[in-house]
Amino acid sequence: MILVGLPGAGKSTIAPLVAGLLHAPWHDLDAAVVEELGAVSVSEIFRTHGEATFRAAEQRTMLRLLDGPPAVIAAGGGWAAQEGNLVGASPHALSIYLSVTAEVAAARVGGSAERPLLAEAPAGRMRQLLAHREPWYRLAGAEVAADRRPEIVATEVAEAARRLADW
Repeated sequence: MILVGLPGAGKSTIAPLVAGLLHAPWHDLDAAVVEELGAVSVSEIFRTHGEATFRAAEQRTMLRLLDGPPAVIAAGGGWAAQEGNLVGASPHALSIYLSVTAEVAAARVGGSAERPLLAEAPAGRMRQLLAHREPWYRLAGAEVAADRRPEIVATEVAEAARRLADW
């Protein structure tokens, strides 16, 4: 299963909770890319190698994770908005869009230096990201409102996985 949505939607918070409910492993795609590239952070990859290098590594890493045993994967906020990523993953995994408003997402992440695309003016930038990425996110197999307590969101995600993907 792949969780998609804006930065701040709660993917990295919800994934381990869902994994616990489903008795499955979980992976954070950004962390896996950082490990694959031997970097310290996503920000370092963007700064030293550029976004294109990060996106290529992100795609390779996701394919590797999808080839492994069933797991809950917290995708980076931009992964689903890259041409063909979500559609290409669909035969291998259920994708679930964790939806939040741009304002909720911006409040959760603030001006974090760990999020290179949101370092400055997070609220305005988040609105731009949502406008650009939401059509991609809506290609997911299900949607769960993620503006609630993580335990509630995780329960709904696990229920969707059981109903739609026989978890």
